[in-house]
Amino acid sequence: VETIKMSCSSDDSMTMATDKTHYPRTGKRGVPQTFPRKLHKMLEAESEGMIVHWSSSGRAFRIANVSLFSEEILPKYFKTSKFSSFQRNLNLYGFTKIRKGPELDMYFHPGFSRSDKDGLCQLRKRTKAPIK
Repeated sequence: VETIKMSCSSDDSMTMATDKTHYPRTGKRGVPQTFPRKLHKMLEAESEGMIVHWSSSGRAFRIANVSLFSEEILPKYFKTSKFSSFQRNLNLYGFTKIRKGPELDMYFHPGFSRSDKDGLCQLRKRTKAPIK
């Protein structure tokens, strides 16, 4: 029996893939953008602890202890242990920090949620800084 998964292709349409998920080659020189997938994987694995966790709605996440996050969790999933590098990637992918309401100080992106892992292929790295 062969498992068939639906995943996004480079033209943002749905395609069937066997054995492994195909990720769009949308980054520089056609390299797949891995940050959103690694971030989601990290949150799924580490959200039971007190260092980083999803919001109750599953649409945002909070880093409760930045120093422990940098020392213990970042090196497991990313090639860096610098929080500033992680935060820069969040900004490049369009995540914002919520400044009001019940999800205060949580990071949010409209296309990123706990329940929509398939939607990760829609997140794209910004190529230009937003105009202020």
